[in-house]
Amino acid sequence: MEQFYYRGGKGLTPKRDEMRIDKTTGLVQPTRGISLNVNPAKFAVFGGAYRVKSIPPELEIVQQGNDPGHFELRPWQPMSQLQYLDLLGKVELEDSPTT
Repeated sequence: MEQFYYRGGKGLTPKRDEMRIDKTTGLVQPTRGISLNVNPAKFAVFGGAYRVKSIPPELEIVQQGNDPGHFELRPWQPMSQLQYLDLLGKVELEDSPTT
């Protein structure tokens, strides 16, 4: 069975706690990322859930935290903030929200 991932709202700009930046290199580390969930109902407060249709190959979706339905969209290797933001801009979301 195919797994679907959802984002609350259409925004893909990472919040401060959704990126880990190495202080020495300035690179975004592959340890945290934008929150996703497999349960679209979790995002009702954000105007609905938008299904992730595709991501660039330089990004990965990884389960994170105690909630088995919580995932994060993060870089699979260290990269510049500019590159990470550019790749997030290439993520395709389903146009109509699911609630």
